[in-house]
Amino acid sequence: MSLHSVRAPGRFGAPTLRFPPRSACGPIEPVLPALLRSVVFFAALAMPFVVALFAA
Repeated sequence: MSLHSVRAPGRFGAPTLRFPPRSACGPIEPVLPALLRSVVFFAALAMPFVVALFAA
């Protein structure tokens, strides 16, 4: 066993994970919340016209 293969404990420990492990959902994960936000936004824009149509 060479001197370079012996490690001091705690000096070169396991690397810490900076980011949590991601699931294998693919690119659909960020698309769905954006799609829902846009649907809610356009529904809120159309709401006064729908109310005026029913009131007429």
